[in-house]
Formats: sequence, structure tokens, C-alpha cells
Amino acid sequence: NMQFSTSTDYISTQIQLNAGELSMDNEYSNYPNGIDRDMWKLISWPGDPSNVNLAVSQLENGHVFFTWSPVKNKYLIADEIILGRSYWFRHRYDESVLFQEDTSSSIALENFFIDLDDGWNLIGSPFSFPVQFKKDSIVTDPITYVDGGWSESQNELIPWNGYAVYSPNPSQLTLLPFLESDSSARKIASKDEWYLNVRAKSQGHIHNAMEIGRRAYAKESFDMFDTPVFTDIESSLRLSADLNGTRESKYMRDVRNIDELNGVWNLKIDAGIDEKEIFLSGVLKGKIPEELSIAIIDIPERKSIFDFLEYGVQIIKNPKISYDIKIVIGELDYVQKMSDEILENIPSIFSLSQNYPNPFNPITKLDYNLPLRSKVNISIYNVLGQEIKTLVNEVKEYGYHSTTWNGQDNLGRDMSSGVYFARIISQGFTKTRKMLLVK
Repeated sequence: NMQFSTSTDYISTQIQLNAGELSMDNEYSNYPNGIDRDMWKLISWPGDPSNVNLAVSQLENGHVFFTWSPVKNKYLIADEIILGRSYWFRHRYDESVLFQEDTSSSIALENFFIDLDDGWNLIGSPFSFPVQFKKDSIVTDPITYVDGGWSESQNELIPWNGYAVYSPNPSQLTLLPFLESDSSARKIASKDEWYLNVRAKSQGHIHNAMEIGRRAYAKESFDMFDTPVFTDIESSLRLSADLNGTRESKYMRDVRNIDELNGVWNLKIDAGIDEKEIFLSGVLKGKIPEELSIAIIDIPERKSIFDFLEYGVQIIKNPKISYDIKIVIGELDYVQKMSDEILENIPSIFSLSQNYPNPFNPITKLDYNLPLRSKVNISIYNVLGQEIKTLVNEVKEYGYHSTTWNGQDNLGRDMSSGVYFARIISQGFTKTRKMLLVK
């Protein structure tokens, strides 16, 4: 009747695998059909190979493994396999590449610890079956690279696949070969903590990793809950945010304090030259306040979308210029009022003002307005129509801008008294202003 019983600690050992047992084509693999031609993928090894050296590729832009260096903040060619890490891989063979390992052993069925440097880390699972994980709350949930872009947050690691996680400080992520209930899901305890996962999809890419929201102990300015954009292995579709109006769009996660309900998030969309049509959608997570409303402000189209969560929004993007949107979140009255105010404070047309002062000696100022982010050229010409000075020649964000001319040409030579012309060219708009330099 088992009246007297006891239990011992569970002990697991490494097991040598037979030839071909460790293969990408197993039922749990993220790549059961191998790696397709000319596509970047993140891969890792679900086992402990006896030979960890990676051969040096002699193929230009061919098959080669890259690893991310958090210390140097750039990609490096990898020369060995490190368990718990993942690598970018791409090939240009005609057939898909299916990895097999015949010198490996499985690792012991014990918790596996991955040390994380501060910054972005590329990680992978050394187990041959899906595993959960646990981590500090300051460490982001893993994202993976799928369909040509970054996924939303993941709650388990799949064999052969690679993942990216961000940690603001050196930390540790623990892989759990035995399931624990809710071990990896983000804990949102407060009733006012929530996240909006913003997702973008084009014909050939996705970007589902953007998150904005509020949580306890976060700050309105930069803190450990804000995640910088991760440098992609190649240019593709990307969503980025500035940090609470700082105008530097270099974050893929902007989380603020729960002391405020109302707020505006500025997002920027970048894509390859062939990615013109982009669909945006959003998913709310957490304990959503009942009074929470959301509106998308489409800056180039000068319109507000209040049913974004239900239907998403389709945008048509200039392939060479970033696309700006704002997300207004809060009480309904605030969202409606702020949406109107944002659109009212954006110029409705391109314009170039008359310079002031005029006549001038030798400095004068020109104001110009842009209704959307645009490539702008403002140059000074003499009466013969010769360009003597370029004042602006770059992409500028929407809004109200100014530039000055000091009466010199591009070589720094002072111009003589006389009539000059300032001309702006932007998005098919052209305007010329006559100016008088008097010495």
C-alpha cells in the first residue's frame, strides 16, 4: 500500500546520438524542409557537437555564418558553434540546405543557463524539443526572424531556430526542459498595465516586434523597459519609434509609466525600394483600462483612423522616404481632441516664405513648410540662373522649418550686392523667391 516511500533527485546524463538522429527534418524542427535558397535565417544547434568549428566559406556572399557581438555592436563571421547561441545563415545552392549532425550528443535534461550581455543577444535552444524559459522582467521576450522580418514575442524556443532578446544589463535566461506553468509569459500584475503590439506587413516582409504601452515602475523618458532597434542583417521592413517625442526614431519598444493614461507615440515606417504597400494592424495585451481608446494619425494622408484595432490600415509608401504615423492612446475625449490638434498643427501645403530681412546684409532667413516627410532642395541662384549655394539637400520630416543664407557661395566666397533667387523643390513642388543683397 506504499505506506513507506521516498524519492530521489532526478539526474540526467548526456546521450550519444546515432548517425542522422540529429537532423533538421525531425518533427519538432523549425526548418523541417531545410533552409531555402538566398534567404537569411537564424539557426541554432539542438545538441552538443564534438566538433564545434565552422568551416571558412570561400564563396562571396555565399553560405556563411554570422554572429552578433553585443560588445562591438556589429555582426561578425562566426568560427565556432556555441551552445545557447544562434547564427545568421544564407546559402545560394539550388537545393534547400538540410543540416544533420552525426557527432553530437544530447545535453542533460536539466535547466540550461544562457548568459546575456547588455544589449541585444542572439540565442538558441540546445534541446531537440520545444522548451519554455524564465528570465528577469527587464529582459525582453524572445523574437525570431520569420517571413523576412521580426516576429511578435515568443513564449517557447523551437529546435534549430534562433531568437533575439534584449537585456539592458548583464543577465541570464534559463531554459526549462520540463514545463512550468506560465514560466515565460510576461507577468502583467497591475490593472493598468497594457501593451499595444503594432504589426506591419508588406508583400515580402513583416515586422511584428514593435510594442508601446504602460507599466508600473517605467519612466516617461528612457529606462530599462525601452528597447533600441536591433540592426538587421539586411535592409527590410522596419517599425521604429522615438522616445516620447524626442524625434530620434531608434526604438522598437517604448513603454511609459502607468501614472498617465493619455499619450502620443510617434512611429516611423521604413521599407525596401519594392515595398510600397504596407498593412498595419495592432493587438492589445494586458489588463486594458475600460476607458482606453486608440487612434492612428496617418500624417501623409492627413487623416485619423479610430477603428485601427478592428480593421487595421493600408498605407502606400514612397519607397525612398520614411512614412510617419502617430498613435494617440487614452480617454476618448483626449484621443479625439489630440487627433484634431495634431492635424491642425501640421502644414497643409508645401511653401517657401519670402526671406527676411529683405534687403539684407549679409544674413537672411527663409521659412519653409512640409506637410509630410520629403526630400528637400533649397538653393540660391544668381541673375544668370547659376546655382551658387545649396542651403538644404536632404530628407526632412514634416512640419515647420527654417534655413539661413550668409551671403556666401559654396566655396565660402562673399557675394557682391545684387539680386538673387531662392528656390525650393520638394515632392513636385517648386517655388522661387527674389532677394536683394545690399552691402
